[in-house]
Amino acid sequence: MVIKQTVQKELDRLKDVISEQSRFISEIEEAESIKLTILDSLPMYIAVLNKDGYVTFSNDEWDSNAGINRICNLFGGIGTNYLRKLREAVSDGDQELEAIFNGINSVINREKEIFNHDYICKTPIERIQYKIVVSPLKYNKDGVVMVLHKISHD
Repeated sequence: MVIKQTVQKELDRLKDVISEQSRFISEIEEAESIKLTILDSLPMYIAVLNKDGYVTFSNDEWDSNAGINRICNLFGGIGTNYLRKLREAVSDGDQELEAIFNGINSVINREKEIFNHDYICKTPIERIQYKIVVSPLKYNKDGVVMVLHKISHD
């Protein structure tokens, strides 16, 4: 009888531990969902690039403009090698993108802590000025976060 009571106590304790861990996991999932909601709510284009230049994360604003602003060579969805796109654009004659290419690389290689640049994109419809900021990911030594903010357009 004593063994049965001891086993039952231990089972009850384990149920409490599992219940507590389940609550903790739910809270973490909710916090992650809120972070994504915040990133998707900002009126800025946000993308994460890995050390090889591939887009590994992008917010809704970035994704919704990937096709519209393709002419600016500033967008590409998850899986796109963004640095390769920039290099190709520079090879095709867009020398202004060379500064962006070099700036992103300088942050990826940790030669610079942050890169800021203003870029004017001329589409057939309008001129759009972007402020580009690139910084290292806080907890990942191999990636950068890139934020583009539309400053003006006509």
